[in-house]
Amino acid sequence: MRLKIFYLFVLLVFSFCLSIFVGPIKVPFDFWLLKNKNYYETIIYDIRLPRIILSCIIGGSMSLAGTVYQSVFRNPLASPDILGTAFGCAFGAAVGILLSGNLILIQLFSLISGILSTFAVFYIARKDGNIDILSLVISGIIVGSFFSSLLGLAKYFADPDNKLPAITFWLMGSFSDVGYKDVAIGLVCLIPICVIYYKRWFLNVANLEDEEAIAIGFDIHRFRILMIGLSTLLVSISISLVGIIGWVGLVVPHMARLVVGYDNKYVVVASLIIGALFVLLCDDIARSLTTGEIPIGIVTSFISAPLFGFLYKMNYAKNK
Repeated sequence: MRLKIFYLFVLLVFSFCLSIFVGPIKVPFDFWLLKNKNYYETIIYDIRLPRIILSCIIGGSMSLAGTVYQSVFRNPLASPDILGTAFGCAFGAAVGILLSGNLILIQLFSLISGILSTFAVFYIARKDGNIDILSLVISGIIVGSFFSSLLGLAKYFADPDNKLPAITFWLMGSFSDVGYKDVAIGLVCLIPICVIYYKRWFLNVANLEDEEAIAIGFDIHRFRILMIGLSTLLVSISISLVGIIGWVGLVVPHMARLVVGYDNKYVVVASLIIGALFVLLCDDIARSLTTGEIPIGIVTSFISAPLFGFLYKMNYAKNK
């Protein structure tokens, strides 16, 4: 398994380096020998490098959150938007756009709204000091529907000439305007990633029924709250920075399990690497396929939907 993970890491590093030269403007491999090397250096260091780094961070964060959700909820169809966080972040961003705020204000509104939506889910689901899975799912549906309706209202009252297109484009996700400030914010994701990595052994225990976990002395309720809280923080930061990127948190964990098996000791690491690789390659496609830039949410959905169907069909044939 470690050898497979090493190969995945090497593939990620290779793709990272290759992505520097991919885009609407082709950068020669020997650009530093050319007379106009300053022009290519500006493209690489000021435009492409920050979005490449951030795409790896966001991809790894979203896929890791999906892995945690699927383990904690004991549901292979669980994804990062199961608690309504995505709609909460989307509504916050829409409010920021309606207020004609700059990018930092939009990101701040999105992050705060996403976190508040999660707190609302926990408040509704909490009963007698404990939170069970069914209550969380139902609460997530309630809160997600509420913020979805608020998002609809925001879009209805938005100026159709400039605000509504801005909201719509943001909802489809994009790395087009990211810079090193966004990378610095994205690096905050390393904190919950490190905690989840350190606790990855216990995700296998979380797959047990609550009674079984408690019987062996494992505080499943506290662990569930910790893992969901950390994963939701990853999702909130990711969406606030680049918008909604669908399917990554749902599909990548299944790809990781296909490669390294079902032991979360390895799945967590594989999900991080494959998620970073997947979003990085999707971003390369988004900025290279046409002269204009395709929103990355469209690319990930276009690739992930048939890919998930293939994974499902293959798993179905294996279990048949």
